Amino acid sequence: MTGEPLTFTLRVDHNENLGEGQHELDAIVQVGAAEPDPHAAGGPPRAAEVIIIDASKSMTGLKISQARLAASAAVDVVRDGAYFAVDAGQTSARLVYPPQPRMIAATAETRAMAKSEIAKVAADGTTGMSAWLGLANTLLTSCPAQIKHAVMLTDGYSTDGEDALEAALQACEGHFVCDCRGVGDGWRDDELRQIARTLLGTWAPVAAPEQLADDFRAALTASMAKRIPGVLLRITLFGEARVAYFAQVMPSIDDLTGKGVVVDGGQAVEFPLGNWGAQVRDYHLRLETSQRHLRIETGGHARAARIQVVLPSLGTGDGNTRVAASAPVRVGWTGDIELSSRIDPRVAGYTGREELAVAVDAGLKAWRAGRPDAEEKIGRAVQLAHQVRDADLLERFSAIAELVNSAAGVIRLRKYNEVSQAAPIWASYLSQQSRYIAPDDADERERVVD
Repeated sequence: MTGEPLTFTLRVDHNENLGEGQHELDAIVQVGAAEPDPHAAGGPPRAAEVIIIDASKSMTGLKISQARLAASAAVDVVRDGAYFAVDAGQTSARLVYPPQPRMIAATAETRAMAKSEIAKVAADGTTGMSAWLGLANTLLTSCPAQIKHAVMLTDGYSTDGEDALEAALQACEGHFVCDCRGVGDGWRDDELRQIARTLLGTWAPVAAPEQLADDFRAALTASMAKRIPGVLLRITLFGEARVAYFAQVMPSIDDLTGKGVVVDGGQAVEFPLGNWGAQVRDYHLRLETSQRHLRIETGGHARAARIQVVLPSLGTGDGNTRVAASAPVRVGWTGDIELSSRIDPRVAGYTGREELAVAVDAGLKAWRAGRPDAEEKIGRAVQLAHQVRDADLLERFSAIAELVNSAAGVIRLRKYNEVSQAAPIWASYLSQQSRYIAPDDADERERVVD
């Protein structure tokens, strides 16, 4: 490749003024990427796609026929020269195409052969997701592509146990990105979310089998548009600052705190941001800092951290990286209550939604498990939804509980097994928790170099 495939921008919004004795600083970090000149950027990087369709016995009938169509639609989107493979997921994973256990380059001929084999896939067996992911990992790690991606469809939950799935995810983490889709009402939202979060992908319900082809086509189109793999956000810390919390908040809410890796002798933390195309994502960063050991600059502020977008050096294979954008996080302490009590509007907009998302997640987990505190936890989520006037979310709550007093969080909760199709009621919300948050003035981002 020649030239830069993407131009990155970085913007940090926060109140730089903390009150005396305060130690927590919340900031919204916006990372944007644009394609400056498609002709100057050269060709796209080599990509690899593994298409996984659930072919277990529960997929018999319309679902398996639509899954075959979806897999064929996905194959059509794989561009010439990109590697691909198609797996049928049953008790174990069966390689549908190519016939040898490896990825194959996409051509008109190989795509036609793949679709011929896909048409023969029949439903049988159980849902061994750990085996499905294991085969994808084997195929993708042995492939020389730079962008590695899988898309997985299921109508059920993993039958090989939580420990097996967790072990498979640990083996796959960092090797490829995986998008998950659920069809019907037999799959588990917490399971698909676990897979997608661990592998930095997305997860979502598909409303009907007839929509599978369009969904797979969209997922593969988005993957084919990625230009840079393995983007990192490096946070270099000064003084006694530390990262207390880091999460993606747009386009979806995902807590990435546990994915941070300490580098530079403990002076910095790097977070994986996955593969990137032309897009914008927002992240919530919470720093814990103090005045000790910080160098006060002009204006009475000090630099608590430096944020950098770090990219791999494509095509060199030497493991080196380069900084694409950089911005400082400055902080000062003041006795002026008016200054220290100001909340940046972008920070305020996201933190309220995060609190609501956490409350909904906690409430649904308690409800699903039949815990005695479920009514209290969901009541709190209802109260927060009322405060932000989220009519859509309140309507979902009304399907599982009588909302006696939404403002006070007073509800009468129905039992989980008494609510028909409970998972579909919540899956579309949980998979798109921040869809109501629109990045204001996103096109006014500036590239800041520190």
